[in-house]
Amino acid sequence: MLRRYLLTTALFTTLTALQGQPDADHRPGVQAFIDAVKTGSPEAISQWISYPLTRPEPLPAISNRAEFVSRFYQVFDPELLEALAQSSIDRDWSTVGWRGTCYKDGLVWLEQDGKLRALNRTSKAEMAEIEARMARIKKQVHPSVAHFKAPISEVQTASFRIRLDELDNGKIRYAAWKRPNGTETAPSLVLDNGRIDVQGSGGNHAYVFENSGYVYEVYFQVLGTGEEPPVVLRVYQGERLLSEQAGEIIQP
Repeated sequence: MLRRYLLTTALFTTLTALQGQPDADHRPGVQAFIDAVKTGSPEAISQWISYPLTRPEPLPAISNRAEFVSRFYQVFDPELLEALAQSSIDRDWSTVGWRGTCYKDGLVWLEQDGKLRALNRTSKAEMAEIEARMARIKKQVHPSVAHFKAPISEVQTASFRIRLDELDNGKIRYAAWKRPNGTETAPSLVLDNGRIDVQGSGGNHAYVFENSGYVYEVYFQVLGTGEEPPVVLRVYQGERLLSEQAGEIIQP
């Protein structure tokens, strides 16, 4: 949740000056999306989603139309459906450069063809599911790291399993386990002084932790060629790179 907030804040700060009413290239897509929402049909709206549709951690992303239909009423509550259906292109929607078109300063983001690619809103049903998942996660990890405000991510490399969590005091914690040890065991390293380093406006970012002259960096590749690993763990001693391991994101 912290990760999503910081990245979204950085994006809006960079692009606010570029906002303007949807132009001729974007208006047809926006209108088509609104028309689909007016039907209230999960199947109809599912055709206007750019997959995967990311949801707040620890909820899994919605990967395809079938998953969208099954989770439709969890994501789109009546209040959101009515607001979008009654929205006005000229009053409520803005085109923000090459980023696309947004509703209400970024609540919803559409691509040029009208497909929804980001929904920065969490329904009550999703909040209930988040709380249930967090309760399960806290039971699955070692008691020493079971207290946190919100999960950020869990990743796995060839040698390590790593959890990143936002703590109640707003700090970011890094907890690592040497594989094959599971997260129910005591972690081999815990650091709670992390910071986020947002790199550009494409969403690429890293969580950086320092410990006695060593720097641990967990880098997330959001925008790239598609050939890069989604996450990379790097360890430095001063400026010298000691190790680098590609990894994958593990769904809680």
